[in-house]
Amino acid sequence: MKTYRMMPGVLIVVAAMICLLPAAQAQTTEEETVYTGCYHKNSGMLRIIGDPIVGCKPNETMIQWNQVGPQGEPGPAGSQGPTGPAGPAGATGPQGEPGPAGPQGLTGSAGPAGPQGPKGDTGLTGSAGPQGPKGDTGLTGSAGPQGPKGDTGPAGPQGLKGDQGPIGLKGDKGDTGPAGPQGPAGPAAVKADGPCYNDDVNRYQDCGNGTVTDTVTGLIWVRNAGCFGGRQWVAANQTAAALADGQCGLLDGSSAGDWRLPTKEEWEATVAQARYLGCLSPSLTNTAGSGCYYSGGSEPFVGVLSNIIYWSSTTDASNPSVAWYVSLGNGGVSSVSKNVGGYVWPVRGGR
Repeated sequence: MKTYRMMPGVLIVVAAMICLLPAAQAQTTEEETVYTGCYHKNSGMLRIIGDPIVGCKPNETMIQWNQVGPQGEPGPAGSQGPTGPAGPAGATGPQGEPGPAGPQGLTGSAGPAGPQGPKGDTGLTGSAGPQGPKGDTGLTGSAGPQGPKGDTGPAGPQGLKGDQGPIGLKGDKGDTGPAGPQGPAGPAAVKADGPCYNDDVNRYQDCGNGTVTDTVTGLIWVRNAGCFGGRQWVAANQTAAALADGQCGLLDGSSAGDWRLPTKEEWEATVAQARYLGCLSPSLTNTAGSGCYYSGGSEPFVGVLSNIIYWSSTTDASNPSVAWYVSLGNGGVSSVSKNVGGYVWPVRGGR
């Protein structure tokens, strides 16, 4: 059972609205259905009952809707709706009877001229006409003979300068000029001090100018064996060649280019007696040459280092990337890569 709440005093309007819903539902069936409901006056509730025989309660009013009454009078015609789109054209009807003839149209433009007719007979000769216009000028005649030569005209302006011509052949060599006068004498060359010989007892002679002469090899040594630090072979040769008076305690008048590194053979000759005597650290003799370095008496050099290598100027023939050196720790002469750092002890002179 369906129950609808309705406000009192609006029974007629609500009843009309309620009728619409069942009516809409009834459209889905083949037969019309009459709906019955009981309206409660106080609460405004409307409940639908299935059979009117059941009846309503004392405080309810029975209402029925969807009943078909007699047809009412037709209502007034509504306003005309908008015109719909035009329908498709109908089939062509049968041809009608011909109409009366219309008035004659305007005359058309003339057509093209027809072909010329045959030539007629020759007419009589007419009188002479007026003189015609002057004809065109005739062709130019052939040239006459050449006239006499005219006078020479004035000189024209000078033309632009031409390109330079090719260089001519080299001439013969000229005679030698006379000799010029002799220039003034230059300053006297400074010559480094030679070896010194102070006695006939000692191997090493201290020359007192920062050098020591070895009477066995003839070499003149820089007395300070530790003047230069370690460097690679190329730099070591360059350092020795640049040594001159005033450096490393030298007062010998030497110039750059006088000094060099000892050769492999010179090193071997220098340490030969010390190795024979078993001298180690360093493998050098004392000033007299009869005993080991530091064995007593005076020592010929200062700054001698035993735990490093001293370069020679000699490259190893079997491998030019290495050079010979001496180790004064034991007097051994061997070769090593030129990129290794070794010390510089320059010499000059020699036998």
